[in-house]
Amino acid sequence: MKQRVRSLGCLARLSEYSESSLILRFFTRDLGAVSVLAKGIRRAQTRNQLMALGEYELNLYPPTESGLYLLGEISSIKERDLSAGPQHWAAADCALELLSSLIIPTDESPVYYALLDSYLDFLQTRKGSAILLWWRFLLRVFNFFGTPFDPLACGLCQTTEENIAAWDRGTGALFCHNCLATSENSDAHARLSSASSKLLRLLPSIGNYLDELRPLREEVKELNQLFADFFFAHFNYPLKLKSLQVLEQFYPPARD
Repeated sequence: MKQRVRSLGCLARLSEYSESSLILRFFTRDLGAVSVLAKGIRRAQTRNQLMALGEYELNLYPPTESGLYLLGEISSIKERDLSAGPQHWAAADCALELLSSLIIPTDESPVYYALLDSYLDFLQTRKGSAILLWWRFLLRVFNFFGTPFDPLACGLCQTTEENIAAWDRGTGALFCHNCLATSENSDAHARLSSASSKLLRLLPSIGNYLDELRPLREEVKELNQLFADFFFAHFNYPLKLKSLQVLEQFYPPARD
C-alpha cells in the first residue's frame, strides 16, 4: 500500500458508491479538489457524523487507476450549520463549486483553502444578503490568480471618480459614463442599471453594508453576468455554477 497523505479538507458533497461505501468530494488544504472513496463507511458510525461544509482531518491513500483517493482515516475538526439560511448554503456551494473547477497548483492550495475556510465561517455568522459575500469572495479569487478586477476603475481612462455605466461583453472591461459616450463600439457594451452600478461601487467595502443592502434579482443577474464575462475573458471557459443559479432565486424580482 502506498504511503498515506494527510491534509485538512472541507466536505463539498457525498454520494453513494455501493451498499457500504461513499464517494466524498473535498477541497483540501494540500491537494486541492479531490474525490475520495470511503469503503465501508455507510456501515460505520462515522457515516452519521459527516456533514457537508464541515472541516475534516483526512488520512488518504494516493489515487488508484480510477483516480479516486482511498480514505484511511477521517476525523471532524469543525462543523458548520447553514441549514437556517438556504441562500447562505447556496453561496457556500458557489465557492466550493468554483474552486473545484479551477486548476490550482498544489503549492498554492493552502492559500485558497484559507480563503475558503474564512469565507464559510463568515457566512455562518451573517444574516444579510449572501450574494454580496459571494461577490467579495470571487474578487479575491481573481486577485489570487493574478487577474484583479477593480470595480471602481474605468478600463479606458482609469478614473475611479465616475460611476461605472457599462462593461464590454467580450472582455468584462468597465466603462465610465464619459468613455461610454465616446465609444465607437457601443454594440459590444452591456449597460449597468444605476442600482447595479451602486452595488459595484460598494463592493470593495461591502462588509460595511451587509445589513442594509437588499439587491433585486435583476441587479444580481446583471452583476453575475458581468463577472461571468470577465471570467471567460481571462480563464477561457465559462463560469457556469449550478449553485449560483440557485442563489439568484433567493432575490425578489423588481417591484412595480
